[in-house]
Amino acid sequence: MALFPTPTINYSNLYSGTPDQSDFKIAGAFLSVAYIPTDRRYAFYQLKYSTSDVFNNYAALKPSDVKPKISGVAGVAAVKFVASQQTSLRTAVFGSGALDLQGLVGVKGDQDYYLYLKCYLPVIPTHPVAIMGAGTGLYGVSLLYVPNPVDGDSLRFRHGHYSSAAEVDVSSVSKGTWLGVEMKRVSGVMYLTVQTLAGFNDTTQQAVSDFRPDESKAIYLGQGEVSELATVPSFFKTSHTHGEFSITPDGFSISKPSGGYRSAHLYDVIKPNTGRWYMEFSYHDSGAAYPGVAPVGSSLDVAIGVTGWAVGTNNGHKFAQQIGGGTPWGSAFPAGGSCGIIYDSDHGALEYFINGVSIGKPFANGTIQGDVVFAVGTSPSGHVSVRTSSTTWLAQPANVNTPSTSKFLHGMTYFDGYIRDFCVRNIPLPEGETPYCIRPALHQIIKMKNLATGEVTAHSAVVLKARSDSIELTVPRVAPGPYHLTVIALGGESPVLPFTVTSLAVLSDPSDHLVEEFTDHNAVLSRWMAGHKAWGGDNGGIVQQNVSLNAIDGEVVITANGDDYTGAVYGVSKLGESIERKTRVGGCLVSRSYFGPGEFIIEAKLPPLSGVCSAFWLFHYEEGYAGHPLFDSMVEDGLHQSGTEEAGFYLVRNHEIDIELPTALKTDPDTEIVSYTNGRFNTWHGELRNWDVVNNDVPTYDPNYSAVNDPAYWSEYTDEWVNHGVNVTDDEYHKFGIKWMLDDGSPYVEFFIDDVLVKRVESHVPFMPQRLWLGMWFPSANTHWAGRGAPWRSQYMKIRRFEYIPEATTGAIYQHQGESYPKDFFRALNGLTVANQLAQVYASAPTGESIYYTVEMSSPTLKVEGHPPGKVYLVRGFDALTAKDHQGNLIEYHAAGIEIQFPKVGEGNSTLNIAVPNVNGEVSRSLRVIKEAGDKIEVILRLYTSSGYQSGPAAPELRLTAKSYEKKEGVITLVCGWKIEFINKKWPARIYTASDYPGLDYL
Repeated sequence: MALFPTPTINYSNLYSGTPDQSDFKIAGAFLSVAYIPTDRRYAFYQLKYSTSDVFNNYAALKPSDVKPKISGVAGVAAVKFVASQQTSLRTAVFGSGALDLQGLVGVKGDQDYYLYLKCYLPVIPTHPVAIMGAGTGLYGVSLLYVPNPVDGDSLRFRHGHYSSAAEVDVSSVSKGTWLGVEMKRVSGVMYLTVQTLAGFNDTTQQAVSDFRPDESKAIYLGQGEVSELATVPSFFKTSHTHGEFSITPDGFSISKPSGGYRSAHLYDVIKPNTGRWYMEFSYHDSGAAYPGVAPVGSSLDVAIGVTGWAVGTNNGHKFAQQIGGGTPWGSAFPAGGSCGIIYDSDHGALEYFINGVSIGKPFANGTIQGDVVFAVGTSPSGHVSVRTSSTTWLAQPANVNTPSTSKFLHGMTYFDGYIRDFCVRNIPLPEGETPYCIRPALHQIIKMKNLATGEVTAHSAVVLKARSDSIELTVPRVAPGPYHLTVIALGGESPVLPFTVTSLAVLSDPSDHLVEEFTDHNAVLSRWMAGHKAWGGDNGGIVQQNVSLNAIDGEVVITANGDDYTGAVYGVSKLGESIERKTRVGGCLVSRSYFGPGEFIIEAKLPPLSGVCSAFWLFHYEEGYAGHPLFDSMVEDGLHQSGTEEAGFYLVRNHEIDIELPTALKTDPDTEIVSYTNGRFNTWHGELRNWDVVNNDVPTYDPNYSAVNDPAYWSEYTDEWVNHGVNVTDDEYHKFGIKWMLDDGSPYVEFFIDDVLVKRVESHVPFMPQRLWLGMWFPSANTHWAGRGAPWRSQYMKIRRFEYIPEATTGAIYQHQGESYPKDFFRALNGLTVANQLAQVYASAPTGESIYYTVEMSSPTLKVEGHPPGKVYLVRGFDALTAKDHQGNLIEYHAAGIEIQFPKVGEGNSTLNIAVPNVNGEVSRSLRVIKEAGDKIEVILRLYTSSGYQSGPAAPELRLTAKSYEKKEGVITLVCGWKIEFINKKWPARIYTASDYPGLDYL
């Protein structure tokens, strides 16, 4: 059996979608990519949600004074360390759960141990830094990142003495890459393994000596000691020094007794316009030395003056890429002295110092061009050293840079980057698990294979949430077409999930001209839905029960329940979940289609009382998180960050055009005293403003009001509060118009009431396709700007007509892109019809018309042959049925002898029973699996007529949740129900579902 089972996909809530569409959920098993050791001894700090030991064997890691925070990078949650804030985490060394250096390496420093971590460096450090450290000097253990421009950057694992180090060259690994690291000491040998997901994998080993560790030394993440022997390697390297020179063991001096004029180069490249750079050379005898600069890559076989620019210490002659004896400039330098050089890369010039005193500039500004390095050469005999630290320089010039090779670093360092999955053990991992512990796979990978082209792409940033049994993601941003989707997890690659990526359907062509008069029942259901969510402060949101269609009279009735409401309709949360609240609950009709630019005309009758906002708006909403493809495009739009470092940052694209009534005006002293003759006419790109400085967008009574905006002020939206002067609460229908135009690159929005222009706005004009929302909601945040209080039971808005006239041509800035959010915040028009619509099915059907009863059952673990994963579709009778749902999707219903028992009139705890024949035992087996897994069974009942099934259901679909099932004589009965009084009513006067009413605990 494989160590980790192959991942499986049992259910998907979507089998098609547009790029970036959210609320895409995949359920299955073994989908996790996060490795946790199966042996639960010792310590494993995942650092994904907290700093606690996953196994609870040891105390949580202790933070530094400035606490490092769990943040996100490239879609991965991890602890972020900031060197400038000296952030770190350490193990506890006293009390219960202590874990110190002695516990790791043993009292004598001879114990085997195993350390694992994964780290991410957003920027390659310019000097050595410790990623992890425990103890100091000759009595510690550390993991260092050591930059080396000559021999290549490396990760260095040190145990005890400075020479006891294993080192892996990571110069081929780019910044912004997760590294998986294993550090272990086994039988006197230390091993360092480094791995990336891109295929890099290297291991080195080194024999080590034992050491006796100090007591009570914590193991640190994010900080550690670096000594002089862990600095960037010495100045003179064989690769940059001519072979006739002898190099001292410390790498700081060269000499040769005879031969030709040769050179040695420093390997830090100095580019033009990077400031002033300084280096000092000491010459130890009377032989000539030639300090200066040379072009990168120039020959070491000749004197510096031939290839570059230098001054001879024996006579003071200068050399500018010339042969011979040079050009007289100064006098001989004192024997055994020191020569300092400033190279001014901004002006291409050198300045020389003898024993700390400037002797001037031998070359005119602009003489030296291109990339250079400091260099030194000698005559046939000579001895030269470098002074590598400013503490030993004889000159102390101001405002200079020094090559990194001349710097010593000794002491505590701090890490800039991220760490995950820190594991500490004194015995090996269980057999076969080491590769999983090292492999830096920290995010699920979604693989998409285009069946038309064969192209395969991998996506990780699209995953929003992941567990072993489920993944939430956005649809990957790939070209429309048929795909095979698979999930890469610990156990390998999952079976295929067929998925179709579709283009966003947008009404924008002149042929898409639409007139909706709300008289065609099926057409209305196919074009409209109900909003079901909350926003805007202390309210009960908008719910589907508050939107009713009267197809006979051609009206949609929107209900708003005020502060005095005590009826049966409950509100919802921001996530669309039922809550106990009944007051301040509105309703909104929402278009299924997205619209491009054009004219939008709504005929509506508004309620008379204030306290609720009557609104007509176009809306497009997206959230982009760091690492997600949307994030970068929003940055390009100039949008500003929301969120916190601890919770994570994100960007919001909120394209919106509003008409909102009633309101006060910005010049009014109290913005909660409102009038319907005033309205807000708004355009949006985002949600944020710089409220910290004075501006003229706030009301005039606000302390931050100023007729002139502060230069630092910015806003992502425009809100115009206008007195339009129309009596829109006279119990008559009025026209509300929006003209959204992008043509000719001069975007604008015009607002109309009864065909009269009210306001024209030319700022923050949306350029994304938008849905249309029509309805009422309760502004209840810091200001109740639609009126202070709603002292009434219910009010109503009626909508009788909508017309869309597409813009003839679309401007170049228009972007054909879908929403990533909201998620499941819409509901089909369930139970939104009045009794005459139900009669349309039951009583008004033509002679000979048959009614088809169909049932859809959904559960992640449902598997029945012939049906899609997670679904069962059945129709009562002997013949199969292929029909459309309200969204226009074709469904194949299988013939079955299902029976439906409707609730009895007057029952308080009513149930609806659906009896399903147990064909071949498959239903029974599936239900048993569902019950053991603790999953729900969602049930949708749809009714079709024999003459209209090809167009869609004849009545709103009924959504329920099964609370139990019974098996008897080969028949499975699903028992569904709700807790609502049915008094003197025939079924169904209104449909009540588990998602709409609180307390319907069916499990």
